[in-house]
Amino acid sequence: MNNSYTFACGQGATKAMIHCIEEGTLKIDDCCIVNSTQKDIPYEYRNGNINTIIINPDPNAGCGKDRGYAKSLMLDYLRENPNSIPSLLPDGKYQYVNIIATTEGASGSGASVILAKFIKTAIPKHLRVPVIITLITGFETDTRGLQNTIEYFKDLNGGDFVIRTVSNKKYLDKTNNTFTAEKMANDDISKAFKIISAYDVVDSEQNIDDEDHYKLITNPGMMFVTEVNIDKRLKNSSQFEQIVSDAIDYNTSLDFEPSATKIGVYMNISDDNLDVVDTNFTSIKKKLCGNTDIEEFFIHRQCESDLPEYVRIISSGINLPKDELNDIYTKYQNRKEIEKKDDFFDSISNMVTETHHEEEKSEDDDTNDFFANFEGETSSGSGRRRSSTSKTNRVNASGVSGGYEKKKSFTAKKSDEKKPYSEDDMNGF
Repeated sequence: MNNSYTFACGQGATKAMIHCIEEGTLKIDDCCIVNSTQKDIPYEYRNGNINTIIINPDPNAGCGKDRGYAKSLMLDYLRENPNSIPSLLPDGKYQYVNIIATTEGASGSGASVILAKFIKTAIPKHLRVPVIITLITGFETDTRGLQNTIEYFKDLNGGDFVIRTVSNKKYLDKTNNTFTAEKMANDDISKAFKIISAYDVVDSEQNIDDEDHYKLITNPGMMFVTEVNIDKRLKNSSQFEQIVSDAIDYNTSLDFEPSATKIGVYMNISDDNLDVVDTNFTSIKKKLCGNTDIEEFFIHRQCESDLPEYVRIISSGINLPKDELNDIYTKYQNRKEIEKKDDFFDSISNMVTETHHEEEKSEDDDTNDFFANFEGETSSGSGRRRSSTSKTNRVNASGVSGGYEKKKSFTAKKSDEKKPYSEDDMNGF
């Protein structure tokens, strides 16, 4: 129905996008990898085989989970290359942009939100299109990852994006292998992209037209997408409602409150099964909206015998997952509290050892304030000092030490202090 362009930011997102390309869900010409290192890109996708933006001046460096550094690199790249993104989005070709991102890493978490805001606010107005962010949250196993997730959602404030969440952690209910869980998540991401693009939807007696579909998938807020395959004859409406309810209740999105403002139901279903369906879809409305009074509700029904029978649901405008983020924040606080301080020096400060007579300082020792600070605290077994005439890895005037030539520094500075970027930071591109 609508054409889209897809950016993948970070390692996890790159894996997901490549999986979608290899599944035939996304076209490689309509995709771009954005990362701080080329090491995350498989060799067969390097050297121009796919559009790629490396935001780090050292293509092998990465960001080391420092999302503030990734944000800085992305901002610098966009300032220096203001036409790189618009050139990928020619006028009228794409109706919306997908951004796949991970919350726990640096490139995915940091660069993606800057890219999303740039597309929404800084490229020429006639090229601006809605942004749908597929947000992959992690396994929540380390403190830095939890911090990055919290900061990511804070950065979404005011962005007016569509957010679809995929929780890697929830796949651990089906497997205890994290690599398998990631592959399962990528399968679901591929399926969701197909649903959002309305694949296998054909004109029929009851249609969701292109305009209604577009309104549904670009409605700002959280988006929920699922598909139920109907592989048997349904005996009653309760059986149908149970299947649909389970698909909603046991989804792999972050948990959310029922607050959708738009819902679309797409069915490829036989007449026999349609007879037992509650076509008011009361249970779907209650589970996704909270009641039956929803702003807009769309229904598409077709009966294509060469396709599997299914029910697909797209709901949008849902409130972002406040309770889930509160749980993540609580977990983050608890982890910070139990982080152990290295008390090594505290534990040895009161240790009493044999006192040695100090030798008179030589004249040479007075030339080095650093070593003079440690007089009386160190002693060799023989009482002899190490000669001050030894020379180890001395730096000469040209700035070369040990054969390493200093590189010209880049403008982006890596810092432990994360400074959030406001909308004002997007001005001046």
